[in-house]
Amino acid sequence: MNLQYLRFRRIAFTLLAITALGGLSYLLGWSSFFSVKSIVVTGAPANESVELIAQMSGIEKGSKLARIESRVVVRSLSRITWIDHSQVRRDWLREKIVITVWPRVPVARFNDILLDKNGVGFQLTRYNAQALPLVNSSKPDDLYFAMALLRELPNSMTSLLQSIETEGSHFATLKMKVGVRVLDVVWGDENDTELKVHVYQALLALPENRKISSMDLSAPHAPIVR
Repeated sequence: MNLQYLRFRRIAFTLLAITALGGLSYLLGWSSFFSVKSIVVTGAPANESVELIAQMSGIEKGSKLARIESRVVVRSLSRITWIDHSQVRRDWLREKIVITVWPRVPVARFNDILLDKNGVGFQLTRYNAQALPLVNSSKPDDLYFAMALLRELPNSMTSLLQSIETEGSHFATLKMKVGVRVLDVVWGDENDTELKVHVYQALLALPENRKISSMDLSAPHAPIVR
């Protein structure tokens, strides 16, 4: 096998590779093959949300799958406030785009805005916001304090919580629905949360406290009930 033959074979392989690459590029980017035939949305909480996501994605049927930029679509979907994060993938065999979204989970409300555990505000169609505790805060720092406190409370308390009212960024009062009565719990600052929860539960369990309407836990070593 002489040198000239090896050189010819190398050139032939190079041309073949270039031709194959060009054909593949045409097939993916320009031909009618591998075009978007459908857009599938999963994780959306309602039908109208599916339509909104499909619209906001900017993807149209007939677009080339190879030209869909996932990062661009994810960036567009981030403008929908109730989406926490999203993922976009191509299904080459079925020629479709699959968009998966993870909605924010509302844990409280501020006026007519829903709040997730991090205090991010958003709106969600057809959601019963009245079932969530109301946060009464006048400043961003107060709101941050309220949400930090809410994250630390056990489910046994948050499920009965009607509202959190803050006075500054270090003093909060909780309004709890305990049976048929409403109990005002002066919580104070963010310190000693675990101890305050324990004292709250212990005081609530005492028979003599069945009719109290307020509890002051701002000094958990010396609580006051009325």
